[in-house]
Amino acid sequence: MNKINVVILAAGQGKRMCSDTPKVLHKIGNMPMLLHVINTAQKLNPEKMIIVYGHGGDVVKNTINTVITGDNDNSINNEIIWVYQDKQLGTGHALKCALPYLDSKDSATLLLYGDVPLIHLNTLNMMLDKYQNNLVMLTAKLDTPYGYGRILRNDNKQIVGVVEEKDSNEEEKLISEINGGIYLLPNEYLPTWLDRLSNDNKQGEYYVTDIIAMAYQDSVTIESVETKQAYE
Repeated sequence: MNKINVVILAAGQGKRMCSDTPKVLHKIGNMPMLLHVINTAQKLNPEKMIIVYGHGGDVVKNTINTVITGDNDNSINNEIIWVYQDKQLGTGHALKCALPYLDSKDSATLLLYGDVPLIHLNTLNMMLDKYQNNLVMLTAKLDTPYGYGRILRNDNKQIVGVVEEKDSNEEEKLISEINGGIYLLPNEYLPTWLDRLSNDNKQGEYYVTDIIAMAYQDSVTIESVETKQAYE
């Protein structure tokens, strides 16, 4: 396996939580949800761990650093690289903020989220097992997929892209396979893919999900791992 960089996106405001506390600092099991993600990710022994933060600014950074340095149970092997996203312009923009800190093209980036704390280490390892300088993504099948991006496949069952709920047509809304949002991406292609992102969509954001269609267009193999635990 090539070198692994972990990027955790943690810049969102979390408006739906109706709280002044940054979303990723809300506690689950008396621990900030972001710290759950960090603790799981570090078990993969990544070469680098990068956290993109924004809303709440230094509150997020200082809170996590304080917990890590003050509690031996939460000590980590890597020094965290903190990257500030000054404007929340979407997941694609957030990942692009981390781009200058990623390792060279012989490495891979695992993209995680600070508000998805229940991801299993076993699931991430299954994704790593499928990595061969390709793109690996997490999917799930839901009885009620409303609100999630849908996985688009061709007649040969190959993944060709992802369409977000707000941009989908009536036929696409019937697709039950959804995008989990967690990806293993070859660093070799990331600079080009991120430069090609557009915000020409109903959200006016740069979607990291658009990378999936780019990978297919560039003849990069796309593999998927389907989790049976929808809460991941």
